[in-house]
Amino acid sequence: HVAGAAALLLSANPQLTRQQVRQLLRETAVTIDPSHPNPQSGYGRLNTNALVATQVAHGTLTGTVLQALPDAPIIAQAVITLTTSGGQHLRLAVDDTLQFQALLRPGVYQLTMTVFGYMPLTISGIVIHTGTTTQRNLVPVALPFARVSGGVWSAQGQPLVTTVSVVGTPLQVMSDSAGHYEISLPYGVHILTAAANGYKRTRLYFNVNNPAGHQGSFILYSRPTILLVNDGLWHYQDFSSYYEESLNAAGYSYDTHIIYSPFDETPTTEELTAY
Repeated sequence: HVAGAAALLLSANPQLTRQQVRQLLRETAVTIDPSHPNPQSGYGRLNTNALVATQVAHGTLTGTVLQALPDAPIIAQAVITLTTSGGQHLRLAVDDTLQFQALLRPGVYQLTMTVFGYMPLTISGIVIHTGTTTQRNLVPVALPFARVSGGVWSAQGQPLVTTVSVVGTPLQVMSDSAGHYEISLPYGVHILTAAANGYKRTRLYFNVNNPAGHQGSFILYSRPTILLVNDGLWHYQDFSSYYEESLNAAGYSYDTHIIYSPFDETPTTEELTAY
């Protein structure tokens, strides 16, 4: 795939040096992990459209996904797709600040966006001109929603700072120092989980249908504090999924320590004594 992307780039500009090809591959890649490059995903996912566009006549499309209602569901993992006049589909990445940018050849595009908790959004007739920047901010319309709130407590009555996630969705929030959490969800049946290392994962079921909101609190019971040490990426034999499946099925929460090289990433005795 990398060789093919480099070939496409050189077909657009045969004068590029080896170093320029490497740099352009890195600069146009879509980041997978926030900190990059890293041993797991490198600089990210190849983006051959943006790569070749750097060497041909192009314009720039930029924008921000905006949340019209402050108490609406969190906008997470927005999926933006551009469709060319020829029917080609181009996937755009939205960063953590809900901004997006794409280098595009001149032409007319259609933009579609889907995001959990919101109606699909389509904008047609986006015209891209050579050497210009076109801005399109996106304001999706939220589906009917309500607030779900409550507390996260240990069985001993202590508030817990932990992650509350909505199963099957990208939505999650952290409870605060008083154990309180609050999240907006579209109408429907949702499963919320609270997980903290050293406690058993707990679930609550909500039929979200009341504009006034819903209340529900979690009680977490103590369990061993677990560290899953994974050196499979060093050996190119990663069996960690078996352990993860078993721990998840048993309701255990755990931290993960990945060893890319045993020479300098093996956990120390001091680190292990916390587990």
